Amino acid sequence: MGFVWRWWALVAAVWATGAYGVEVPVIENAGYALCAREAKDASTVGRLILVFKETRAQIEASPDISPFARRLANDFFRAQEAGKFPSYIHFAQDRFKSCLRDQKVNLEVTDLQMFVCLTRIDIPFYFYMMKQAGVPVPEAVAKVEQGLQGWHYPPGLVAKLAEPAMAARDINDVEKLQFFLLNTCLLPAAEVRGYYGVPDTVEPATGE
Repeated sequence: MGFVWRWWALVAAVWATGAYGVEVPVIENAGYALCAREAKDASTVGRLILVFKETRAQIEASPDISPFARRLANDFFRAQEAGKFPSYIHFAQDRFKSCLRDQKVNLEVTDLQMFVCLTRIDIPFYFYMMKQAGVPVPEAVAKVEQGLQGWHYPPGLVAKLAEPAMAARDINDVEKLQFFLLNTCLLPAAEVRGYYGVPDTVEPATGE
């Protein structure tokens, strides 16, 4: 948890448009963790297909893509051919909701909130790509803000996440930050504090 704790004061700003009185204690539920990962993986393969134009053959041949993610990719290709989902976030949301039903996890959030929260896991990924390319932080912020402007993030959110995302040592750190963003956006503040071991004296930013 050290990587996430280090950047708590910055990324806690997601509460500005995060949980709306949700009181379901789900963060330590194994079913919720399973579904959050499935949603993240669905978003990842959808991004590869729609943004990076990966083909079926490329995904099948990639050693970095798990068998489960390959199956998700095949599902997404079929959904795209059927015109089912307008974006990969819609696909991730559909998988998330289906998984939560299967796991009998009661997550009381609106479809809009879930969609908004899922869009945020893109941010650390793109900043990590900028780091890998050696792009300085100010330039990376401008590029990521421009590239993701269609998602209509709260003002300043992308910039706040630049430093923690680009401090990621590897893709595992990126995933930790992605799940942290998702959890802080979907779940009650007190529940997230307890899970990450954050003292009550640390207050989430208000965004004002």
